Amino acid sequence: MTMYTNDFNPFEILKKDEVQRNLNEIISKAQNKESSNYKRVATRAALLHLAHMSTSWINALGKINEWQNGKELKKFHISQLNYLLRHPEDLNNVLEANLAICAIILYHSYSITQIGGNVTDALNCLWNAIKNLSFDEGFEETQKEIRNRKQRNMWNILLSPIALLMNEKYVIGENKRLCEQLLVDIIEEGSLYSDVDSLCTDAVFDSFMKSNVLNYFKFNKHGYKKYMDSQYNNDVCETIDSHIDFFLSNIESSDRIYL
Repeated sequence: MTMYTNDFNPFEILKKDEVQRNLNEIISKAQNKESSNYKRVATRAALLHLAHMSTSWINALGKINEWQNGKELKKFHISQLNYLLRHPEDLNNVLEANLAICAIILYHSYSITQIGGNVTDALNCLWNAIKNLSFDEGFEETQKEIRNRKQRNMWNILLSPIALLMNEKYVIGENKRLCEQLLVDIIEEGSLYSDVDSLCTDAVFDSFMKSNVLNYFKFNKHGYKKYMDSQYNNDVCETIDSHIDFFLSNIESSDRIYL
């Protein structure tokens, strides 16, 4: 059994042609499934947006790797993959912890960048109004840009459990059928939401989660530590705990920044 080390990039798997084909097949099936339900226009729009984004997800991960929190996210992935080498039967619980941890790490990052983003949005609204010679059109164009950014941030979070499953399926070579089922759930359930806040407070991926991300940490704050490889417990868990504290103190506050 070969253990994963620090130089392994768990997100590289998403560059493989067979992995991208697999993702596109799942997205296409989800689109066809939703196309028969005309009441869920927002869901269909999200899936179309996702299909357009699928080939650019790798670029998004490149940005994640440049962020301050990218290193600990990578270490967390490696810890989980090493755990799965020994305990492939525990995939559902590992995946639940993966989504929850990635959500709070990137929630923290997006909260910080959004403070400056609010000023940028105001300037963009002014520019779009001048460009369109209409405040209403400028406002609508800016709102569309904001909605796209929020949706892109949300899918960046879901990219983490997707990468974990693709490594389990194509690199470790275990739980291939289960991985496919879990991937379908992530794509279909994720398409129902449009921002990070709703993903954390409302989304429940029934195939592998017992609650939403908020309740995962409210009632089981340190549950994720079970799936950490021993070599990373000290240097990763401490910073993850600080992200959890930030998340819990902000997500339910009345004046929080919506991401």
